[in-house]
Amino acid sequence: MGKPAHLGALLFSALAYCGHSNVVLASETCQTHKMRNVESTVNRMAATMIDNAPLECKLMPEKGGAQCSFLCVTAYTMSESQRTSALVYLVGITGLQVNQIGVSRFKNVMYLDRATAHDGYGMSISADDAARLQHQIKSDQITAKQFLAGVLQAFHRVSTKK
Repeated sequence: MGKPAHLGALLFSALAYCGHSNVVLASETCQTHKMRNVESTVNRMAATMIDNAPLECKLMPEKGGAQCSFLCVTAYTMSESQRTSALVYLVGITGLQVNQIGVSRFKNVMYLDRATAHDGYGMSISADDAARLQHQIKSDQITAKQFLAGVLQAFHRVSTKK
């Protein structure tokens, strides 16, 4: 794992992604007590992530204000295998919260690390897919191998370049 990047530069890349999506930066939707608890829970779980690489997730409101998306950022350079592990982990922890709160409140789970930000992209999965995959693995409807395949198939690259 590489050295941490300057957090400001990484957050700038994350916000650049937001400029290309329907994410807006001001809304009450994601700041309710319940949603702040969701964000706090995800961050507590994410703190134990791969090789102690800190991962911070923020709830960002979508245009229209009815839904929120998770924007998850680490200032470390992740290898492909570490990134895959991070994506699987994110689906587990965010999917659990989406299932508990209600999928209609969420739109996407987005991920950036130092390498993806440097290369001008992030990774995104719909909250529906994260919730479905988390529910399926938790209820033994799919195997771990099927879960991994589902996560890798559902995540897609999104440009952070303007």
